[in-house]
Amino acid sequence: MSGGFFGYAQYKIDQIADQISDVIQRNDQKPFPYSPATIQQLTEAVRALEIAFVYANRTDCLLSGDDSEEYFEKRLQQDLIAVDEDLKD
Repeated sequence: MSGGFFGYAQYKIDQIADQISDVIQRNDQKPFPYSPATIQQLTEAVRALEIAFVYANRTDCLLSGDDSEEYFEKRLQQDLIAVDEDLKD
């Protein structure tokens, strides 16, 4: 897959989501951990960023000519479902 319509900038979104997830995972290791309310907000931020990544990545593939409109729609729905499944784990 060639991609690159956005200069692969969508991967920065994914990296930010991963970094926030790491902060959430290590929350109990801090001398003053974030409150449950803050952790909930950070968790919602991760979900929003993961959804943004899916849209940016699938759009990149469409606009780069890697995916047809039909494949774009199909993969977009699959990837959005995967985001929700990953967050349930």
